[in-house]
Amino acid sequence: MVPPQDFFGILPAWAGVYAGLLITVILSSLLLHKRVFWLISQGKSTARFDQPWRRLTGAISIVFGQRKVLQRVGSIDPRSRKIDLAGLGHASIFWGFMSFTASYALFIFGDSIWPELSKTILTTTGVMIFSAYLDIFAAIILVALGWGLTRRWLVKPHRLSFDLTRNIDAVIVVALTAALMVVTLLVHSLYVASGYDGPEAHVIIGGLLANGIAAVGVTQSVAIVLHEAMWWL
Repeated sequence: MVPPQDFFGILPAWAGVYAGLLITVILSSLLLHKRVFWLISQGKSTARFDQPWRRLTGAISIVFGQRKVLQRVGSIDPRSRKIDLAGLGHASIFWGFMSFTASYALFIFGDSIWPELSKTILTTTGVMIFSAYLDIFAAIILVALGWGLTRRWLVKPHRLSFDLTRNIDAVIVVALTAALMVVTLLVHSLYVASGYDGPEAHVIIGGLLANGIAAVGVTQSVAIVLHEAMWWL
């Protein structure tokens, strides 16, 4: 995700990036306070900081290791008699988002200030490998999302037959996540189609899509404009 030089000729790239970050943090903080922290504050106080080491190690294994999510993988569903693999999809989405969070910090917030930051930290080869990894993981997340939607709306196993698993909030989250992954692949492919040849251009899926973009007659100049537009999305 190589940042453009500026925000459509109006602002330097770093200014546009951090202005967007500031607005997002303010809005998300207000929403988080309203829908989470305010509700928590209405409950009784409890000892949330006792046994800190046990809580920390437990959080690491459950959150980052996805222990709870993966505990049913490989088991046989008693109703459908099928092997339960749903946890793999959930874990893939989580680990993918962790990877993309790291990439945003490095490629967007870092490189927008100093374009050589990612190469300095990861080396040119590291940037090439990480870019290819993100390219593939974006496709994996799309597959996992498609699988999840199919299970919830078409196959409908018993444990996913409740309204909570198919409410509008879940649909919005899945739709936005899928849109983010599609935009990621488009950014990669349009970067390649623009004729750039940096380490970020060595992506497999983005390269294939770039060939398709060129095949339908999109010129490099048009691809450059589209790449900038998709990047800011």
